[in-house]
Amino acid sequence: MKKNLGIILLSALLMLDIAAHFVVLSSLYPMYSVDSGFRAKLILNSLESEIVRRDNSKLPDVEIANNPIHKFNIIFYDDKAYIHLNRGLIRLLSDEEMKALLAHELAHPILGHRPVVMPKLPNGPRYENNVETIEYVEYNIAVVKAREEMLKMEIEADRYASRFADKKAIAALINQLVIDDIEKEERLHALGFQDSSQ
Repeated sequence: MKKNLGIILLSALLMLDIAAHFVVLSSLYPMYSVDSGFRAKLILNSLESEIVRRDNSKLPDVEIANNPIHKFNIIFYDDKAYIHLNRGLIRLLSDEEMKALLAHELAHPILGHRPVVMPKLPNGPRYENNVETIEYVEYNIAVVKAREEMLKMEIEADRYASRFADKKAIAALINQLVIDDIEKEERLHALGFQDSSQ
């Protein structure tokens, strides 16, 4: 029994020593850290504690998954959220930008957001007698409404994240990661920035 307890304590001390070395090394060489996902998890744990302490919000069970394909996204399964982060993106972001990104992604489940389902393209011809069919008109209206709903949720998540992360870091992420110029302008304006150069 004492032998098992000793092994457990020794293992715990070894893990703490490895974590301490990792923190020192990653602060000296952040672009070359061995496990950049570990840094993201440390920032996530600190952020979750801050959100619970300051906001008393109920957080979903969250896991960070390194994803070689997507830049980032959040996927919901019942009461669990998976934040997928691209390994390269994790390495490129400063700690404050990582905190801003994670705060934004955590805001979605906290605020009760769910994925917006985009309408399916209708079957059949788009035009009849050089006039767009009613099915395509309805489709276009549904797409605009879905995009407006998605933009509304992104702005809400940006505003929530700004309570826990620096607004300039959020703006930097928007400038770097949002492709659509209209979405970029709307989100920056909602945070109080006049244009993407600020």
